[in-house]
Amino acid sequence: MSYILFFSNALCNDYHYPEQFLANGIKADLMIPVFITKYLPHGLIGILIVGILSAAMSSLSSTINSLGELLVLKISLTEVLKK
Repeated sequence: MSYILFFSNALCNDYHYPEQFLANGIKADLMIPVFITKYLPHGLIGILIVGILSAAMSSLSSTINSLGELLVLKISLTEVLKK
């Protein structure tokens, strides 16, 4: 967590935000994507992308698992109540 706060604080300086983005009217919200694409090595960018994709896949997997469990419970309860 402290690394994230350090990089966020470092990116808030005018030194790290290129002047051509300020002149063209690009928002300051793009500081982190600009920092990632301009200053990080390609291997670290890949690790960041893999981390984001794995978090998304984990959330989707848990959602599908919960829906499957609810479906099985509903089917089994309706079969028990019919008898």
